[in-house]
Amino acid sequence: MGVFLLSIFYFLFSPSVFAQSSLSLTITPPLFKVNLGPGETWKTTLKVVNVNPYDITVYANVVNFESEGEGGRGRFIAIQEGKGKDEALARWINISREPIVIGKEKTVELSFSLDVPADASPGGHYAAILVGTQPIEKKAEGPELRVSSMVSSLIFVSVRGDIKESGFIREFITEKKWYEKPDVNFFLRFENAGNVHLQPKGEITIYNMWGKERGKMTVNENSEFGNVLPRSIRKFEFIWKGEENFFELGRYRALARLTYGKEAEESATRETSFWIIPIKPLGIIAGSLLLFFILFIWLLRAYVKRMLALEVERHGLTDVIKEKGKWTLPLREGMIDLRKTKEKTSSIGFSMYVKKYYKAILFLVLCLLVIFFVGAYLKEVLTKERTFEIIIPQKTVE
Repeated sequence: MGVFLLSIFYFLFSPSVFAQSSLSLTITPPLFKVNLGPGETWKTTLKVVNVNPYDITVYANVVNFESEGEGGRGRFIAIQEGKGKDEALARWINISREPIVIGKEKTVELSFSLDVPADASPGGHYAAILVGTQPIEKKAEGPELRVSSMVSSLIFVSVRGDIKESGFIREFITEKKWYEKPDVNFFLRFENAGNVHLQPKGEITIYNMWGKERGKMTVNENSEFGNVLPRSIRKFEFIWKGEENFFELGRYRALARLTYGKEAEESATRETSFWIIPIKPLGIIAGSLLLFFILFIWLLRAYVKRMLALEVERHGLTDVIKEKGKWTLPLREGMIDLRKTKEKTSSIGFSMYVKKYYKAILFLVLCLLVIFFVGAYLKEVLTKERTFEIIIPQKTVE
């Protein structure tokens, strides 16, 4: 089998290729999706645009197409010459192989037809029309093919019959289990176990540890690409950048919900989790809390000591403690003189009060700060909406 690999450094989302700094071609549409029955014929056209300031000559070639790897890249396979019956879609497509001259900044339409054999097997069949500045040539020493600067239009045909649409999420993970900030890479691998291409669509929703939504990523929204060919696995990559906020730490979970299929819509779900732990700010907070508790215990002990002293003073036992061995003679039997205690009772000003009870006041201030901190934390983590950014690396071509 003649096989060649075309290194696809451009993406079929934009059907243009820059083969040289002075040459540019565009082909539309970049993808055909058709549903046909055995024995049917389908005719259509595609457009090739020469945006260069000079005339060019191009050639159209038909090759089979299959996926390669899990990143959405494709492999083109040449038609086998001298073979009889062939299930390859490229054999069913008829297009002119003659050179085509396109004037500067002009567009030409290329007509082609697709004849489905009466005994074609049901399911997906895949091919591509390549348009380039030179025809595809085989090397003299073997079946390997040479390709020049080319653009491609993919053709996905689903032949009606015993169609099996079956798929599932094989894996849904994050690049790491914990992050210092909300900048997370997600990888989702979807496997197609059926006999026709599937285009999974849906969304990935991210929740914080309190169940509040913190991001939503759509999969294959408003796109004809992102297809998974039969008996293959497709890996999708997403990058979620959430709003940086110290209070938004803890365990997060992400829930992927996908739907697929045209005959009968099916669904697939998968969940994963990760942690966001800002180590440095958390260390500062932990150290501050430790210092707070040490100070709290010291103030509490000082407060208890002060209260005991006040109780002693209130019961008039200060002089007894300070002047050990001094006794107050009773006025008469069963009666003592309490006039000294009464004379010591006097009012104090605000400043003297603060000075006298500063430890208790400091303790109350710290308690209020803790209450404020807890309230601010709950307010932040229970906020319903946060700003976020979703980045989808442009690596897919199918």
